[in-house]
Amino acid sequence: MTLPRHTALLVLCCAALLAACASVPNTSPDTIDESCPVPFGRPLLVFELFLGRSIPPSREVTDSDWDTFVRQVVSPALPHGFTVYDAMGGWMSKVDRKTVYERTKVLITALPDSPDSIVTVKRVSNAYRIMFHQQVVGMTVTRACGSF
Repeated sequence: MTLPRHTALLVLCCAALLAACASVPNTSPDTIDESCPVPFGRPLLVFELFLGRSIPPSREVTDSDWDTFVRQVVSPALPHGFTVYDAMGGWMSKVDRKTVYERTKVLITALPDSPDSIVTVKRVSNAYRIMFHQQVVGMTVTRACGSF
C-alpha cells in the first residue's frame, strides 16, 4: 500500500519530532508522573499552528519573510525545538463567506503541560498574525506524554 505524499510527509515529520524529543526516561520513583506510564515520559501539550502565507490584498509571506520570522520569533520562543512543514490550506473568509485556498506553514511543538507553554505559543501565533496581517492563525492543542 502506498501512502499519499502528504500523508507520508506528515508521518515523517511526526517521526522526526518524536525522535528529536526522545531520551532515556527518568525512572526514579519520586519523579514519575502517574498520568504518563513509564516509559512514556511526562505530560506535554502538542501544539499545531496553521500559518497561512497569503497577505491581503495580493501579497504572500515569502521564504525570506518566513526565515526572518523563524529566526526572530519562533526560535527564541521555542528554543527546545519545533517542526515546520509546508501544506496547502483552505478556510472560509469572514468577509465574503467564500473558501480561500493558500500555501500554509504548519508549526508543531511539544511543551510541558503548563500555563506558561500556552502563553508562549499564543505569543508566536499573535506575532505571526500581526506581522503578516492575518485574520486568524489556526491552532490545535493535544495532550500527550513524552520526554526530552
